[in-house]
Amino acid sequence: MTGFLESAAAPLGDPSQTTSQPSPTLPMSAFAGYIARLIAPPLALSAGQVRLLAGFAALIAVWTDVLFHRTDLGINFPLWIAAIVGLAAFAGRRFGRAIPADRFAVLATAVVLCSVTAWRDSDALKIFGILGTLSLLTVGLGLAPGLAVRRVNPVACVATAIAVGVSFPVAVLRIAIAGQWQTAGRGRTSARILLALRVVALTVPLLVVFGLLFKAADAVFAAQVDRVIDLNFDGVGPHIFWLIFGFVIGAAALMTSVAVTLPEEIEVTLPERHRLGRVEVGIALGLLSMLFALFVAVQIRYLFGGEDAVTSSIDLTYAQYAREGFFQLVVASLLLLPVLAGIDWARRRDVASSRLFLAFAVTLVALLFVIMASAWQRLAIYRDAFGLTEARFYGAATLPWLAVALVWFLVSVARRRMEHFLAGAAFLAVAVLLALYALNPDRFIARTNLSRLDEGREFDAAYASVLSADAIPSLIERLDTLPEAERCTLATAIRERGAEDDGWRSWNWSRSRASRLITTNDNRLACDGSK
Repeated sequence: MTGFLESAAAPLGDPSQTTSQPSPTLPMSAFAGYIARLIAPPLALSAGQVRLLAGFAALIAVWTDVLFHRTDLGINFPLWIAAIVGLAAFAGRRFGRAIPADRFAVLATAVVLCSVTAWRDSDALKIFGILGTLSLLTVGLGLAPGLAVRRVNPVACVATAIAVGVSFPVAVLRIAIAGQWQTAGRGRTSARILLALRVVALTVPLLVVFGLLFKAADAVFAAQVDRVIDLNFDGVGPHIFWLIFGFVIGAAALMTSVAVTLPEEIEVTLPERHRLGRVEVGIALGLLSMLFALFVAVQIRYLFGGEDAVTSSIDLTYAQYAREGFFQLVVASLLLLPVLAGIDWARRRDVASSRLFLAFAVTLVALLFVIMASAWQRLAIYRDAFGLTEARFYGAATLPWLAVALVWFLVSVARRRMEHFLAGAAFLAVAVLLALYALNPDRFIARTNLSRLDEGREFDAAYASVLSADAIPSLIERLDTLPEAERCTLATAIRERGAEDDGWRSWNWSRSRASRLITTNDNRLACDGSK
């Protein structure tokens, strides 16, 4: 506790102060003071550094409005992220707090992940890519400079996320307050200018946000405001929003990366007397292993036993039986990893307890692999009977990552190197996500469902019509093989996509390619039977 309090008192942004302190441990009771330190920390920023931060935040604000005003996501998002990362790296070097090599690799990976908005058109894939990008940015900009990425633990990630989250509402205020002491010794004119700038920075966003809310809430108030202030808020409002949003994001990213100093070692540990012993671990994991084994026995008998075994026992078809349990098995598979990780964190560290835990962990993982194989089998049966959907595809896509992550977990436990597990699991998640970018899920779904036509099965044209532009090339390729009703439904939906006009900011490779194909295949997309 003492080491933490001493480090908390050191001025933020001063490298000489942060490197001389020993690596403290942050107990749970210190989080309140930690949050207070984030909200109102002592800052050691020169006048030039304050101006540089404010100027960079203003540049990000303008760039945000240029990229996102009245347009959709496309190439603008990776350009925006790259600008934030670049300015944060430049400011860090100027402040004597250069981004370490491993942290720079994390930030570069974030820029690669966010390129999905300029590459693929699938909304689901964009969501996963954006979430992955934000997670990596949080680690890359907010993690303690002296903490190696490969040794990061969940508590450090939570603390970093808190630091970044707190920066959003207070970063602008902190930049404004940071320059207050600099007025001493200056002329009265400079002090007044600085005061005016601080007042504008603090009050204008508040007046605009609350004013717009009140205008939207009351028509009479809106009419009175329009008489006094003859402004076209419909045209000005979006610009104001993006400028404020960009400035807040830029200020938060910059302040987090150059002025917030986290402890280099952050751990929450249990006292030895409160840790789980062999009895608790053995009973809990032993009973859980028995439950897993019982379920595996049923799966081997029924799901792997074939259609006759299922239909003779329950009032369901084989396909219905497979369809009902897929997501439950995926969720059960995903839950085992945090359960094992939590028990491993809470257990005692003697040799006997470690061997017992490892034995049960290996048993549970082996049984889980059979359950995951059952989930794959259910997916295959469902796909043959009903076709493939986005939800089923992404549910199944998590299983390969989970299988490798579980093996990595067992290796980390056996080697007693759990501090390396989280970074390895995150690396695997990024690799899977990049593989999905290359695979193109919507195209894969479209081709899988179109292949049902070759087997004489039904094709759901209505579902295919709501797939993203990623699937359009495959759909146009097989359009002539569809029955007339399904062909017309799909062709109409595809032609409507051709009316979309992307500017340079929202340019997307999949949408651009689909638009060219729609133009060149206009005759094939007619619904009157003419080709």
